[in-house]
Amino acid sequence: MITGHQIRMARTALRLGVRDVAARARVSPATVSRIESGSAANVTTLDAIRKVLQEAGVTFFNDGNDQEVFLTRTGSCCSDLIKIARSRPTAEATTKAKARIDQFFEDLREWKKANLRDGSEWVDKLHDHLSRRLHERRQESDVLDVSLCYIATRRRKH
Repeated sequence: MITGHQIRMARTALRLGVRDVAARARVSPATVSRIESGSAANVTTLDAIRKVLQEAGVTFFNDGNDQEVFLTRTGSCCSDLIKIARSRPTAEATTKAKARIDQFFEDLREWKKANLRDGSEWVDKLHDHLSRRLHERRQESDVLDVSLCYIATRRRKH
């Protein structure tokens, strides 16, 4: 089971607010805050929050002593693109976003060679997550719009 500390780490890494996670998990923001503060929660609530965060691009690790959160390739790329989108929407931001997407596809190509899988589900998740983010936060829209179009172009070539 995930812990409140892991939820906070995952949420921070993905740049999601308490309200974002709560809405997607269909729980109250107060519930998410209480869990992050160390209060007990029922298994159903923790499972709903875990699923939301995993779909957004994190992997959880518990071995008894260590409680870690890792961004997946999709989560890491999405997080980087959102950070770029929050900067001023300029030609430089668009160029940085395209370069980060190129790196994502290069990582997928290397992973495909090593693991004999194509990674297309990661491309779909990245596109879906950015689409959802675009609708939630219009101020990041210029760079995210370009990113989505560029991902679609690269997806066809992949």
